Amino acid sequence: MEGAPWAKKIYDEAGLTVWQAPISEDAKVLSTCFELLSASERARFERYGHRWKAITFALGRGTLRRILGAELGEEPRSLQIETDENGKPFLVGRAVEFSVSASRDLALIALSTCGAVGVDIEWIDPSPGSLAAILRHCNSKERQYLEGSSLAEAFQAWTLKEACAKALGMGMKMPLSSLEVLFSDRVEAARHDPLSTTRLAVPEGYCGAVATFPQEL
Repeated sequence: MEGAPWAKKIYDEAGLTVWQAPISEDAKVLSTCFELLSASERARFERYGHRWKAITFALGRGTLRRILGAELGEEPRSLQIETDENGKPFLVGRAVEFSVSASRDLALIALSTCGAVGVDIEWIDPSPGSLAAILRHCNSKERQYLEGSSLAEAFQAWTLKEACAKALGMGMKMPLSSLEVLFSDRVEAARHDPLSTTRLAVPEGYCGAVATFPQEL
């Protein structure tokens, strides 16, 4: 079964794969993705008050369904995607974890067969106040680490933190400042869950990262 031709695989190692897909108003791609959405997903699409956010959701979810369908050998539209109590989506009845992130005109989709996964992509926003906004969600150790860092370095650190939060399924119930990220290959969370993180090679002007539980644990 064909996957998503508009998406390209940018990471593939030990049961963890990450795809990159453009977010655009390409009519053919948007129509293809929209046709794959479930009734509840279409209702969610209609509820978005901002057109670009609606397009981002439809393309992200539709691309996810195409990729999952190809990987599992199933019809993309038949896949049942639900959300848990923290708002994290999951695939019903299959041992495949996924995570989706979008920023500006790019999306990342991560699939894992080795446990929970979180992915994040961020456009490096040069607007005044961007760095301050990141630091507000950091604890004292993280702020100390980021002192003197460039804006790009701060956004890279932020993607690592967001990816870890998604892998842990924190949702909105815990403040991000409660998650301590060491900004290295090993991350110690507030709940002491060891995570493995990888910085992703994404286009210039963006930062990306993926986090998952190491296979040996």
